Amino acid sequence: MRGGALSKRAAVKALFFYMLYRCGLIRNGHILRKRAYLCMAGLRVEDCERICNQYADARVAHVFKEAQYTIRWHRDQGHILVLLSSSLDPVVNGFARHLGISHCRGTEIASADGMLTGMISGVDPWGSGKVAIAAAICQIHSVSPMSCYAYADHWSDLPLLQFVGHPMAINPDRNFKNTAARAGIPVAIWSLEKTF
Repeated sequence: MRGGALSKRAAVKALFFYMLYRCGLIRNGHILRKRAYLCMAGLRVEDCERICNQYADARVAHVFKEAQYTIRWHRDQGHILVLLSSSLDPVVNGFARHLGISHCRGTEIASADGMLTGMISGVDPWGSGKVAIAAAICQIHSVSPMSCYAYADHWSDLPLLQFVGHPMAINPDRNFKNTAARAGIPVAIWSLEKTF
């Protein structure tokens, strides 16, 4: 770590773990995330936020058109919009800013003296952690989970989809699609057509 920037070794190590995951050699994405975050230890918070904002700015053009229509529909219905993701919090904030979503929560990495520690801070928005966060949001806004909608693209989001009254599995892989079908969760296929 030089000057608080992520070293090449740490970046390669994080990429290596990601490749193992994508090749199916690491089956638990939660472990992958934790290892990748440990590689961020020593990175300056401001550098992380800058990189994450640049990433969100570049990727927002690739938001599914159906997602944009769905966000618009929920806004027109007067629903409280929440973007809840296991992605890094600054990335989630960047997407929420572009999409006009005022409530968002991503994975927060602890910091000390302006440097990331590599450890997850607070409730991890992964699996049942998303349910805990969603339940807290429902309580704050006096909303029943049964009146809530949730859209998810990963099997780890199944607890969240089972928590709400209106779940939807988006572009699931074969295993998630089968699991969603067994749980009675509808499936939708969204396209990558750009609308921004």
